[in-house]
Order: sequence, then C-alpha cells, then structure tokens
Amino acid sequence: MSTAAAVRRPAVEIDGLGVVLGSGAHRTEALRGVSFTIAPGCSVGLVGESGSGKSTLARVLAGLVPIGSGRVRIGDEEFTPGTSRRRRDPGLLQLVPQDPYSSLSPRRTAGQALAEAMDPRRADVRAHRTDIEEWLARVELPAGSADKYPHEFSGGQRQRIAIARALCVRPRVVVADEVTSALDVSVQVEVLELLAQLRVELELTMLFISHDLAVVRHVSDEVAVLCAGELREFGGVRQVYTAPRDDYTRRLLDSVPGGPGFRIRA
Repeated sequence: MSTAAAVRRPAVEIDGLGVVLGSGAHRTEALRGVSFTIAPGCSVGLVGESGSGKSTLARVLAGLVPIGSGRVRIGDEEFTPGTSRRRRDPGLLQLVPQDPYSSLSPRRTAGQALAEAMDPRRADVRAHRTDIEEWLARVELPAGSADKYPHEFSGGQRQRIAIARALCVRPRVVVADEVTSALDVSVQVEVLELLAQLRVELELTMLFISHDLAVVRHVSDEVAVLCAGELREFGGVRQVYTAPRDDYTRRLLDSVPGGPGFRIRA
C-alpha cells in the first residue's frame, strides 16, 4: 500500500453490519446493513432514540457482541462473523461505559483500576504509580485519587476515572457510550469539555454515542443517525444540523428543547 493510500485509510470501517440478538420468539434484528467510516483523528457522533441499536454497535466494536453479517475493520484488524469473538489487543479500541460505578470494582482503588488496564496480569500499582498519577491528573482529579475507592468519588469523578482507564493504554479508537447521560447538566458540560480537550491533545479517533443531539454537536465532526437498527443519515455536523435529509433526523432535531436554534451558530 502506498503512503498516500495509508493516510486516506479510515481508522474504523463498518461495512454492511448486521447483528441479531436472542433466538426463537425473542430473536431481534438489532442492526441491519449499517455502513460508515471514521477517519483517523475524527469524532463521529452516533445518535438515535432508545432501542435504535447504538449500544449494540458499541459492543460489537468492543468485541462483546458477535457480528451477524458484514464486517468491521479497526486499524489493520478486520472482524467478520467468524472472527468477531477472538481476543482483541487492548490498544486497538477501548470502551468508556455509560455507568462507571457498575464498571468499576468497589474493591479496587482508582489506581488499581488503571494498573489493571495497563498491566492485566499483575495490576501492580507501584510499578505504574507515576503513569497512574499523571493520567488521573490529566482527567483533572485531585492528588491522592489513586488510593481512593469508587464510593469516595462523585458520579462525574467516577466518569473521569473511566475515561482515564480507557485512555491510559493509548487505544487507536475510543468508543464513549452515553458517558454523560447519568450526570447533572453542569457536570455534563465539564466532562464534555474534558473529552474535547483530550481528543485534541491525544489526537483521538472517537465514536461518541448519545441520544442527545445538542450534546453530540460539541464533540463531533460528523454525525451518524440510527433508527430501528438502520443508518438513516450520515454527514458533517454542519450539514446534518442545518439541512437534514431524513425525516427522522428532522424530528430528532425538532425535539431538542429550544427548537432548531441550538443547532449551529451562523
């Protein structure tokens, strides 16, 4: 492959992705023929109502849900229905979950959580103390946080720990799944500003998942709109927010409090 071709190659390529959950009478086609790409260093906002398939797509990318049809390529690794369950390199992609409290062990300190991500075999805090403290400082947590347990932090602080845990292994791609939905509005703004800052500093490639179009606008270059497992619209933020092509996208935009005025400043 030529250097020019390598530069143009997407960081993430989703091609005809289909996913079926359950079986028999409970069988559900969660995703149908979903296709889009994420360029290196780009942030794509994935939006849609509850049940649209957003979290299923996140779990497919993280290797937690098998691919039914189509393919997914992350960096140089390609995943198909036959390969989607194999163990993945932690540096390939990291998922920042919606609920950091349930994803953080109550018996492990923040430092132990990061040490486990950095070195799953030993999880030795002492060996990684300097890096752990640097990452916790980078997500704007106070000194001494490494030795505290999840219940000693606020919800926003726990989400910062989850972000640090995902980023400390320097993944090629980060998937942030509804990371502000459980937070107060003022804390949401702080976490969004932190993500935007880290994205620039670390040149992150990101899939930012949310049901809130007003939130997605602040951290995304492009927007993908899911409805009942199908991709209804994909395009740049300005294009989608000012001139949506699909009726479903228009309804989502019109449902945001304050009306269309929030979309894009002229």
